[in-house]
Amino acid sequence: MWSLILHGGAKEIDPQEEEAHRNGCIEALEAGRAVLAGGGTAVDAVEAAGRVLEADPTFNAGYGSALNSDGEVEMCAGLMEGRDFNVGAVAVIKGVR
Repeated sequence: MWSLILHGGAKEIDPQEEEAHRNGCIEALEAGRAVLAGGGTAVDAVEAAGRVLEADPTFNAGYGSALNSDGEVEMCAGLMEGRDFNVGAVAVIKGVR
């Protein structure tokens, strides 16, 4: 048995943007669910869900990242595999999708 929990960010959402946020989260969850249902790993499921959010300009991730004070995108991300506590992360990266 498995479960997948996702959030689309921590910000105030305008009422006219609620549906886009809800649909984006559902699409991301479906991508992760498909990986898990197919026997994939939890890390692969999280990556699949994250890729959906990063490709959707609704979210402050990847394509929709907020700009810094210089008008540039700087992103941070992290991922942890719980069984062996393997961790990977990036901080303040630029020039990537």
